Amino acid sequence: MAGGTAAGAAIAAGPVDSSGVVHGCYYPAGKDGSSQVVMQNTGTTCPKDSTAITWNQQGPQGPAGAAGPAGPAGPAGPPGPKGDTGATAPAGPQGPAGPSTVGPDGLDTIIVQNSGGITAAVNCPADHPCVLGGGAQTDGGGAVGLSESIPFQGANGNPGGWAAEIEGSQVEPPQNDGINVYAICAK
Repeated sequence: MAGGTAAGAAIAAGPVDSSGVVHGCYYPAGKDGSSQVVMQNTGTTCPKDSTAITWNQQGPQGPAGAAGPAGPAGPAGPPGPKGDTGATAPAGPQGPAGPSTVGPDGLDTIIVQNSGGITAAVNCPADHPCVLGGGAQTDGGGAVGLSESIPFQGANGNPGGWAAEIEGSQVEPPQNDGINVYAICAK
């Protein structure tokens, strides 16, 4: 029973201490040329003709490894809550007044017309000198080419009107065709 207890104590002590250091005894080469290392319990002395040696159970820390590749992007997070409504901005300054415009007196209009050959024009009368629009049509199969207003020249100038001609009349005058021109005139 006493021997069992001593053996149990020896196993419990062991060659590795609490710091992870391993203890042993080195025996130099004998006649056969071989050396020996024998594990030695922690806290005991190596026999005569041997040398106590120790080494770490864990080796020294190695150099840092290369950085690994970046991982994939994580999923997008949920949207954040809606923010508060911002404050109302102050009203801007009032802009300048626009230009004043005066139109012709009233909307008293008349239509005047004139018939001609391949070209025709009509002038507004002196009491309705402002041309508002106009147009033309042909008597036969020709098409209206030029159709344009004649602008009013002012109080001491010519009144407005309308002028038109049959399309292509400068190149090949049409036969048996005339043009009717009208103007819408106002005071």
